Amino acid sequence: MNSLERFRTTLAFEPIDRPLLWECGYWAATIRRWYREGLPERHGIPADRPDGRGVSPNEALDVADWVQLDPYLEFMPVSLFVHPPFQEEVLEDHGEWVLLRTAHGGTEKQRKDRLSIPSRVAGPVKTREDWERFKAERLQPVLEDHLPADWPELVAKYKRRDHPLYGPSCEHWLALVELLGLEQLLTMFYDDPDLLREMIRYLTTFWVTMYDKLLRQVVPDMMTVGGDFCYKTGPLLSPAAFREFFLPAWQEITSLMRSYGVPAIIVHTDGDCRRLIPEFIEAGVTGVHPWEVTNGQNIVDVRAAYPRLHIFGGIDKQAIAHGKASTDQELEAKAPFMLQHGGWVPYVDHYVSPDISWPDFLYYRGRLEEMFGA
Repeated sequence: MNSLERFRTTLAFEPIDRPLLWECGYWAATIRRWYREGLPERHGIPADRPDGRGVSPNEALDVADWVQLDPYLEFMPVSLFVHPPFQEEVLEDHGEWVLLRTAHGGTEKQRKDRLSIPSRVAGPVKTREDWERFKAERLQPVLEDHLPADWPELVAKYKRRDHPLYGPSCEHWLALVELLGLEQLLTMFYDDPDLLREMIRYLTTFWVTMYDKLLRQVVPDMMTVGGDFCYKTGPLLSPAAFREFFLPAWQEITSLMRSYGVPAIIVHTDGDCRRLIPEFIEAGVTGVHPWEVTNGQNIVDVRAAYPRLHIFGGIDKQAIAHGKASTDQELEAKAPFMLQHGGWVPYVDHYVSPDISWPDFLYYRGRLEEMFGA
């Protein structure tokens, strides 16, 4: 089986020769550490990548070659959001951190070394008038404006692919954070719910129109809704608020995706999302990526409660960082059960962190692959 066949078979909960050999990604600092500890540096990583920024599996070629990982998801170079983008620029320089204008028009506080998550200070939309002007100028559903120049050649290549294809995301929460800033978004649930509903409605219509045009040309194997609205101790909104504001919008979008045969419709969110899983499923979502180990989340418990939920990741990276005995305990507690029940793509919970040594990473990969005979 090739990577595409294994991916589709996994999603269908059907028997498979072996699971996919994947990782979600790595921090740049992790790979630089591994080069010092013995990973041969042939391809390298992007030179401008700071330690605190991620390196995708498709960029970490030295790791993939040495560990013999399977071809990963190919990301379509299409972003269906703000167009034309704003000119990114540094507004203020405060030494260790800067205040930036982002491509989406907001302002963001960011450490220069990227060792912490950027903080979105404000968005370009502060009033209803701002919103009307912004959507007229930069949120028009013209697909051609968002496609790369070599789009016809890419479509032809995608139709011959032997590895899974990851389509462009529609992430209401992240889009609203970009447009409003997190603080204004959270207060709008109470201060101006009517405008918030209008924004969600417009974004939904925008994405449905764009996806309908896109999916007529090529159908990806995985697409994403949602977007980073859960943190260590749980979601930033209640199940009731999700149902009131987001559930119908998600249902409309996932229904369109299913009508074109997209097999994996995934929520991308960090943190503890367990309180919202019933709403995700009702919204038409098939799984969660990447599954983080936080606040007691355990993929064995989740699989037992939701037998047909696609789960990506969920192996505790801190267990690997603590050495062989901890790694053995973590894998033995999760991998046999998860492999038996299917629908799981095994890898660590989000990016591999720089506290994991190269020898410990190799040991973890070897033990994991022993468990399914790779």
